[in-house]
Amino acid sequence: MKRMWELKKVFSMFVFLALTVSVLLTACGGGGGGGSDGGGGSGGDSSISYTGSTSQATVNSTNAEQIATSGYQGGSSGALFGVVQSGMGGSIEQSRLLMVAQALETAIREVNISEGIVAGAIQTGSRTVNGNCGGSYSYTISYDDVTGAFNGTFNFSSYCNDGSTISGSVSASGQINLNTRVIMQFNMSTTSLIFTSGNDSFTISGSFNIIINGSTATVTMNILLKDNATGKIYWLQNHTLTITRAATYVDGQMSGRYYHPDYGYITISTTTPFRINNGSKWPFQGVLIVEGMAGSASGNTSARLTVLSATQYQVVADTDGDGAFDDYDSGPKNWLTL
Repeated sequence: MKRMWELKKVFSMFVFLALTVSVLLTACGGGGGGGSDGGGGSGGDSSISYTGSTSQATVNSTNAEQIATSGYQGGSSGALFGVVQSGMGGSIEQSRLLMVAQALETAIREVNISEGIVAGAIQTGSRTVNGNCGGSYSYTISYDDVTGAFNGTFNFSSYCNDGSTISGSVSASGQINLNTRVIMQFNMSTTSLIFTSGNDSFTISGSFNIIINGSTATVTMNILLKDNATGKIYWLQNHTLTITRAATYVDGQMSGRYYHPDYGYITISTTTPFRINNGSKWPFQGVLIVEGMAGSASGNTSARLTVLSATQYQVVADTDGDGAFDDYDSGPKNWLTL
């Protein structure tokens, strides 16, 4: 009997999606106590709850580079703290945020849905997929051939793909374009998805929304992330990443707010998209602005990260809020390679 759809290696990259989201910075400036907003934003497992600072951070000459680099990278795992503090090169490995957006966008585009044999009927299918380095995941999905709506579940059992292991369950839903038979919108939620890669381990609770439009995909994240090495919990709120693919490179733009439990929140935006050549981990161009609390000159304190090349970046800062990035200069720094 003909199946209505088939998922070709469904979400093998999905693995990176929810997981590689080691999101949020490792250092901001400022402080403050937890507030009523701190435990919300993403729902999920009650055992993962944000109780840290909900104040706006302040960018100063001491933390400007850390804020800018962590805003770009999406935070550093506990496994990287010693390396960064030892002064090896710069403080940025590849951006987990851009990696997550690219992985999810790729996974969605790999989904291939065929027409069902009974028009208007809701059909259900399931499959188990083995990891290329151990474990497996299984899924069950139902699809309505009239409305285009679909929903389902994914269960990961120590599923290992290219050295990264996932355990936990994911709920999925969305909308299929009935003319092209491809996914236009995809929603994912999880209450406890555990990701392990080398010495890095973290647990995610929250949701992702993905919209596909031609060569562009927009991924919006609302998640809580628990670093299993340090126990710290971070909150990424309405954080949007837009990925546009070309023949030889990928452009990435990001904006949104993230909370650090010790320092509070920072808003980030790209004024020039990060452009990364196919097969590379680091961009060769791009500009990121990170904004914090107002300074002595009334404007927001901020830091600017500029990509100098595929091997170097530079951070400058406006720590008094006068609009001039002349209060701190890191000089050229190398991307961190481990």
